[in-house]
Amino acid sequence: MATFAHELAHYLTATCIEEPPGGWDNWEFATDITATFLGFGIFMANSAFNFRQFSEIDSQGWSYSRNGYLTETEHVYALAIFLCLKNIPFDTAAHHLKPSLRKILKKSLKELSKSGCIEELLAIKYVPSAYNKLSQQDAANGASA
Repeated sequence: MATFAHELAHYLTATCIEEPPGGWDNWEFATDITATFLGFGIFMANSAFNFRQFSEIDSQGWSYSRNGYLTETEHVYALAIFLCLKNIPFDTAAHHLKPSLRKILKKSLKELSKSGCIEELLAIKYVPSAYNKLSQQDAANGASA
């Protein structure tokens, strides 16, 4: 699901005329964050790092895998911002997170609450770019892509 969400975010961000913060070198990171803000944050965080122990006839050991471009903590922090902006309670998300990530989410929400940055984000007003205005005019005049 996380891979699907990441690829969907790629598809949606591929048409952006503005580069992501920090430039196109950060597109993969921005794509992971986009997937979180599309509502897939729990999937993204839960699959960012996986660890397992295995035992076979002739061997035993541990293995791990990493998915995406952000760390688990970065995914959880992006999820915390999303939850704050959408006014979604901690328990709603925490119930679905891996137990090891719940503490990080709680800490992230506490930090965001103290920082005041969510209020700043909520105060931002959308201003369409000239490109969007032209696209809206084309749509109003019946132009199609």
